[in-house]
Amino acid sequence: MSTDSYFNNAREAIDIAVARNIEDMRRNGTLANYVATSRDQLINSINSAQQNNGSKVIADYQRATDVQKANYNYFKRNSDLLRVGDLPLKAMQRDAEALRHDNQNAQRQYEINQWTSGNRLDTLFVYQIIFVSILVLAIFTGMWRAGFVGTGFLSLLMLLSLVIIVLVIFYRAQYTAFTRDQRYWNKRGFQKFAGPTITPPDCPVIADTIAGLPGSASALAQNISDQTLNTTSNLLTSLGSRLTSAGNAVAR
Repeated sequence: MSTDSYFNNAREAIDIAVARNIEDMRRNGTLANYVATSRDQLINSINSAQQNNGSKVIADYQRATDVQKANYNYFKRNSDLLRVGDLPLKAMQRDAEALRHDNQNAQRQYEINQWTSGNRLDTLFVYQIIFVSILVLAIFTGMWRAGFVGTGFLSLLMLLSLVIIVLVIFYRAQYTAFTRDQRYWNKRGFQKFAGPTITPPDCPVIADTIAGLPGSASALAQNISDQTLNTTSNLLTSLGSRLTSAGNAVAR
């Protein structure tokens, strides 16, 4: 007996038993009460299940809402902490920028002061040369009036002094304007020269040589193979003739 037939017979037996029970309750007049009681029980069980499911759904919704509230509060707390941490960071950044600005201003002011001091010393040097030249000329002019020096010597001395003054002023002006570094007084500026432009050579001979390399290599290989074959054949012919001569000598 198979399992399917067993279950089918059991199902038929249960159906027959249920039908007999219903028929007995109909005869006894208890079927209406049984149906009403079963209906009430079914309705109560459905209502209870719905209430339980509704309570579970509401509890799950409340827990999900609490999780969302906790996440929102966590986000707000982190945002507050980040804002609190940004305040000293921004203050430190402002202080660092202010210190950097003050340092740059102080460094630039030092460079300006150095330039101004060097320029004044240079001007003072030129004034000193002019003053010394005038003083020397005044002394020799007095000696010329006293008759100790001649007019030609005084004229030569005046011309030499004037040339020296002009050359010093010209050199100093030219050096400051064109040679001296415009930012640092004690540095010398150098012109920036670009490197020479090297154009690639146009070599058609090299290109033709490179293009003809495969043909030359094949021709060279062919020549080497021909020479090898010729040399091998010559060696074999010479060896054969020698062996023949040796055999003839042994036979004699």
